[in-house]
Amino acid sequence: MSNPAWWALAIASISLGWQVVAWFPSLRSAKATETMADLALQQAKEKPTPWKIGVTDEYSYRLENTSRVPLKSVEIDVDTTGSGFSSPGFPADAIDPGAERSFVYARSYGSKPLILITVSWVWPDGEQGSWTTELP
Repeated sequence: MSNPAWWALAIASISLGWQVVAWFPSLRSAKATETMADLALQQAKEKPTPWKIGVTDEYSYRLENTSRVPLKSVEIDVDTTGSGFSSPGFPADAIDPGAERSFVYARSYGSKPLILITVSWVWPDGEQGSWTTELP
């Protein structure tokens, strides 16, 4: 192979190599875009958690409806092993937007450090909802 032909082949190979290298990020970018679109679609289908739990005093907590719709058949469940639990406002027929209900939870010595509370309710469209979180 003559010298000019050799240089042309080398330059063409390098050029092709750079094109292949430049092509791979676009594949990753396309996959990332597809993944983000799938995630956005899934989140759009899911309704946001409509609750916020706050501390009123040492043993009193409040459950607030942060949604824009009344939620029906609201119940709370807390692991009561080694503790005192009282929920006079539950089950609630409905909790209006921005409204809150109080409950009492007193930890005793030897109770678990992580206390989970589960809130279940029915959306206005009849769909069941459930949310589990740590008690603050």
